[in-house]
Amino acid sequence: MRESIHSERNKKLRELLKEARKAKGLRQDDLSLKLGKFKTFINKVENGERRLDAMEFLDLVRELELDIGELMRRGV
Repeated sequence: MRESIHSERNKKLRELLKEARKAKGLRQDDLSLKLGKFKTFINKVENGERRLDAMEFLDLVRELELDIGELMRRGV
């Protein structure tokens, strides 16, 4: 079953990704460029206008140096 992009879990994931980006001192544009994406990519993800596919999620987690296990423990 596909979860809504506006679910609480998705909102929590977006908030955690945004916090991690800011903690690394990156602007949305900076992170998009590091990932080889258009400038609006991170903005749309963080605002819930775009869903991440599995590979994009893994690339984002890797770039932000996040622990997937920790994300799971935090309820994502």
